[in-house]
Amino acid sequence: MGLHRVEALVYTENSASLKLLEKLNFQKEGLLRDYFYQGGRYYDHWLLSLLNM
Repeated sequence: MGLHRVEALVYTENSASLKLLEKLNFQKEGLLRDYFYQGGRYYDHWLLSLLNM
């Protein structure tokens, strides 16, 4: 597809998804605090990326 960058947002408590993305060589770029609001509360998410090198 010719993409240079692919991003993933992962709920911090979703350890299975985080583990899979890291196995696929995604790198953590940072923590997005209170990034998503649902059900009356805010949730943190990890931002990960994979670059075409």
